[in-house]
Amino acid sequence: MDGMREKRRARLVEMTQKKGVEAAIITSWPNIFYLSGLRPIGALTNSWQPFPLLVSAQGAMTFVCTRAFSKMMEIEYPDFSSVPFAEDHLIWPFRSIFEAMQEGLRSLGIKGKEGTRIGIETDRMPASYKDELEKLFPKAEFVNISSDVTSLRYVKDESELAALREAARITNEVGEEVIHDYLRPGMTEYELERAFIKVMAEKGAAPAFVQIFSGERSCYQNVAPTGRIIKRGDTVLMDYGVRCESGYCSDITRAAVIGKPSKAQLEISKAVKEIILRTLEYIKPGRTAADIDKYVELKFRELGYGDYYIHRTGHNVGLEPSEPFAISRANETDVVQPNMCFAIEPGIYIDGVGIRLEDNIITTETGIENLTSLPYDIISV
Repeated sequence: MDGMREKRRARLVEMTQKKGVEAAIITSWPNIFYLSGLRPIGALTNSWQPFPLLVSAQGAMTFVCTRAFSKMMEIEYPDFSSVPFAEDHLIWPFRSIFEAMQEGLRSLGIKGKEGTRIGIETDRMPASYKDELEKLFPKAEFVNISSDVTSLRYVKDESELAALREAARITNEVGEEVIHDYLRPGMTEYELERAFIKVMAEKGAAPAFVQIFSGERSCYQNVAPTGRIIKRGDTVLMDYGVRCESGYCSDITRAAVIGKPSKAQLEISKAVKEIILRTLEYIKPGRTAADIDKYVELKFRELGYGDYYIHRTGHNVGLEPSEPFAISRANETDVVQPNMCFAIEPGIYIDGVGIRLEDNIITTETGIENLTSLPYDIISV
């Protein structure tokens, strides 16, 4: 295990000791990769049956997985122990994933006696897992450590910062190329989505996600592209992110218009640009997430758009394009620290015109480093 992951594991051990748990069962792939270096593969990243990483309070680790995955680990991760299970193949004796988890925990010295506390990611595992674990260890207490584990990823180390800068560099290049070389009237949202994915692949990245909203749909958030034909006069909102070979992601948004922008499009674009610039100046270590979100809402109200800003200011970015540190008025607990990475995304949505600007930033000791270089002004195509 490299030095960075040893430090991460030490922080996990410190957390388990503070929580008074004897072991942690990690089931979310971003957290598994962050702590161990085991890479998620395909359907396993969102599997209904996550493969858990088991970690003792002393830092010993073992991985519960299928026999096929275990064979791969013997070759690609020879120093990493695993406990295989077999539920769907006749050539091996049946053993459920829960029986394998029980064996794995016992190999770490966890017997489940009276008073044993085991940490689980309740927010990132099927409900059936907790039920089955309670049957296997009826005397143990299971403690939700979801936010405790994920918060270990909030502050980035140097290797992560380098990976995030690389993701942002590719994202900037993808946006510039797609907007100038592919975006045209007459194409559908689906076709524009495919153009983003194509250019991402050409630049050595995979899509973390691509969302295209055109015309009146530019006032929507978090919906899939459709077969809607992009027409002259349409606002085209492009919210997208890449996932690099490192596993790290990006998440930015820019707006374009097909043809000459209308007065409303120009006015809204100008207001959102002013807000994002003010927000980036305001962000600094020591401010809470709620502080920032309330500041942004105040600025929108000062410009007369308070009723048309309908979502949070932003979120953490890392191994997932949107991570749980929400820059929201509801989050009065989390405090900005140096070396965090955020997506900052103010927007206005009014009368069928939605414009959002989203930058990826890294917080510094005194302010921010902006990773996004695409222009703020609405782009005329």
